[in-house]
Amino acid sequence: MITFFNRKLLYKGFDAEEVGRIKLALKDSGIKYEITTKRNAGPFSKESKPVVGSGSFLARGGNPSASSAKVGEMVGYDDVTYLYQIFVDKKNLDNANAVVYP
Repeated sequence: MITFFNRKLLYKGFDAEEVGRIKLALKDSGIKYEITTKRNAGPFSKESKPVVGSGSFLARGGNPSASSAKVGEMVGYDDVTYLYQIFVDKKNLDNANAVVYP
């Protein structure tokens, strides 16, 4: 069992494809792991920046003053990112590094 006291960080980053590759490599090698995911930005965070993008209401020719327009359609949030962290048991850190980063 991986706990806070016996785990070591193997990977920390924003690339979901890399997380998938690492996860598959660890699973195939029988190394236990734990993944945490944190949302870094979005519509309700301080870091978010409202933008009008190509898929938004305004970009499709919508009227911003129309009372029937939904706020979510008028303003898009394209800066939502996720921080991934992969932890392994500290006894298996060397093996995990060898498997993931040959």
